[in-house]
Amino acid sequence: MFGASLACGGVPEAELAREEAEARSRDGQTTVWINEGSFRFFREDNQAVLSFTGRTSRDLRGVLSWVPDDAFGTATQTGPRTFEVQLRGGHEINSVLSGMPLLIGLELANGTHLDGRLVIGPNLARFRGRTSVGVEPTLAPIFRGDVEGPAYRARVRAVTPELTVGEAGSPRVGGGSGEWTVDFSYADLEPLLGTGSRVIFQTADGRQRSAGVGAELLAWEVTDEDAFEYWPAATCRRPVYECLITSRGLDFAHCGTYREVNACQRPNLCEVYEVLPFSLAPIDLTFAFEAAVTRYAEGCASGGGQWCRFGALQSFIAPDCLAAPAQMTEVVTHALDGTDQAGVEFDQGQVLDRTGLEGTPIFGSSYSAGGPGLFQAIDGHFGGGEVQGWWYRAEVPCHNCTDFEDVVVLWYPNALRAARLTFGHGYDS
Repeated sequence: MFGASLACGGVPEAELAREEAEARSRDGQTTVWINEGSFRFFREDNQAVLSFTGRTSRDLRGVLSWVPDDAFGTATQTGPRTFEVQLRGGHEINSVLSGMPLLIGLELANGTHLDGRLVIGPNLARFRGRTSVGVEPTLAPIFRGDVEGPAYRARVRAVTPELTVGEAGSPRVGGGSGEWTVDFSYADLEPLLGTGSRVIFQTADGRQRSAGVGAELLAWEVTDEDAFEYWPAATCRRPVYECLITSRGLDFAHCGTYREVNACQRPNLCEVYEVLPFSLAPIDLTFAFEAAVTRYAEGCASGGGQWCRFGALQSFIAPDCLAAPAQMTEVVTHALDGTDQAGVEFDQGQVLDRTGLEGTPIFGSSYSAGGPGLFQAIDGHFGGGEVQGWWYRAEVPCHNCTDFEDVVVLWYPNALRAARLTFGHGYDS
C-alpha cells in the first residue's frame, strides 16, 4: 500500500504550486506526481479535450488510463519517467468531472505495477469584473431529478432582485436575497471548454462578473495492491438513501454529491442497511383484511350439527436484509411464538405450496363461502408471487361433539411478510 497526499478544492492558490498531489510507496522507492498546473482544456476535431501530465521517480515501461472493466481516455508515455492523459468529448469529460474516479495504470521498467486514482472536478477561474458579485470557484456536481445526467452548481453572492447568466446555454438560476445558485448542464458548459469563452453573471443593475471554466485535481492516490479491492465500487450509503426518500422536490444537492445520490437511485438495500438474522415483527393490517374476515365469518357453514369459526389473523414483517434465505421451519417457529401452539413440532403440520393452500377446506369453500376471498385478500396485499404455507390441525375437547382447531402460517419470501391464521370447525357427535 502507498501513502497519499491530496490536493483538495479550496486550497489557497499559493499552496497549489507545491507538490501536494503525490503518492509515495511505503518503502520510499517510487513516487508519482500529477502536475496540478497542467490541467487544461483545448479543442481538437471540433470537440473538447481535457489534458494533464504526470511523472514518476522510476523509469516507466507503459501507462494506461482506465475505469473498472474498460480503458477510458488516452494515456501516453511521453518520456522515460513522464506521461500525459487526455479525455476527449462529452462522455469522457462529463463522466470524470461529475466525480467518477479515473484510474492510471503504471508499468514500471523494473516489472512493478502501480495503479493511481484521481478525482477531478470542474471550477470557475480567471475571474474578471465587479467583486461585489461574489462567485465561488467551485462547480459542484449535483443530482437533479429534472436534469439528465449531472448538474454543475455555482454559488453566487450578490444583492440583486434578479441574476442573469450569459454565454453559457440555459442554466437554472435559483435562490435570492443575496444567495443564488446557478445549475449548469454539461451541454451548457461544453461550448466554453478550451475556447476562451467565459460565463457572465450579471445583476439587475448591470454589475458583471465573468469566469472561464477549468478543471482541478481533488484527490490523488496510488497503490500496488489490487485496484478493485483497494478502491471498491461506490455503493449507496444509508444517510444519502434516507435523505432521498424523505426529500421533497427534485433538487437533491443537500443529500450528497452527484455520484453519491446516483448510487442510491436503484440501491441494493442490503448494502444500505444492516444484514440481520431472521425474525418476525408483528404488524397491524386489520384495515386490509377486515372485510374479508367478516365475509369468512358470515359465510361459515352452520346448521345440521356442523359449524366453523374464524379465530384470529396476525401479520408479520421480516427484516429487509436477511443473512440467509428464511426456511419455513423458522418462519413457523417465530409465527407461533407466544401462542398455545408454540410447542407444536413442525413435522406435525403439512407444508403446502399455492395450489395446496387453495385446495384446503380453509381457503376453499368447505368451511366457509368466504374462504377463497380471504386467501385472495392476503395474497393481493402481500404482492402475490411465491407463497409457502404450513397447516396444522388438532382436535380440541368438546362434550358430545367433535371440534378441531386449524392453524395456518403463510410466508411470502419476496415480500418478507408472513401471516398466522386460526380457525375452527366441528360437528355434533
